[in-house]
Amino acid sequence: MKKIVSILLCIAVVMTMFTACGSSKSLKTGLAVVTSAGSSKEATEEKDGTAQVDSTAVAVLVDDKGVIRNIVIDVVQTKFNFSATGEITTDLSKTFDSKKELKEAYDMKKDSPIGKEWYEQAEALEKYVTGKTIDEIKSISLEEGYPTDEDLTSSVTINIASIISAIEKAVKNAKDLGAKEGDKLGLGIVSGAGSSTKNATAEADGVVQAYRTMAPYPLTRMERLPAALLTLPRQTYPSTPKVKSHPT
Repeated sequence: MKKIVSILLCIAVVMTMFTACGSSKSLKTGLAVVTSAGSSKEATEEKDGTAQVDSTAVAVLVDDKGVIRNIVIDVVQTKFNFSATGEITTDLSKTFDSKKELKEAYDMKKDSPIGKEWYEQAEALEKYVTGKTIDEIKSISLEEGYPTDEDLTSSVTINIASIISAIEKAVKNAKDLGAKEGDKLGLGIVSGAGSSTKNATAEADGVVQAYRTMAPYPLTRMERLPAALLTLPRQTYPSTPKVKSHPT
């Protein structure tokens, strides 16, 4: 007999209005999230499994020609361990910092061929794509998701396939929310376990519900994301859960 732990994804996307001021050129604001559960691992009798959801978030400001004027890139990984009997062994009150929030604590630098942390490479990529259209960005040469263009590999060696997908979606989703030329974005992210998370029982399979609340906000007009934006109701987006089987 086997039990399973399914992964459900719950994302609340909050789009805030910019307060218009001056006569600067208007920009559109876009946000997109690309999510994968492909790094999840099955539990065995010897080792706990991991229900992992990786979400790549991109917020953009684009002009009327589709040129990116400002961009923020981040990734958050939600990881919950579960035993071979379907018991979730990670504290369900735990929240997860994004890779940018972790900075050096993400600890990628020692394995990086250019000696750069993830957040440093993300910031370098932000600079690289600013001033470009999505067609120009999609033309970046990749090999299995990793950049090969010499003018980029000196500062970015991480896999950027999901980032480019998120940029494309963010540009496509962009709407007029009052942003102006010269504005800069911040991106607030909160991640943890949703209320539907539960252990497996003899009668039912277990569920890990990973939630994210994400909101771009005008960094140039406020110091940080208002707490109220992080407590809004969450929406569940329909998707095919990643199912992890394990024996009991």
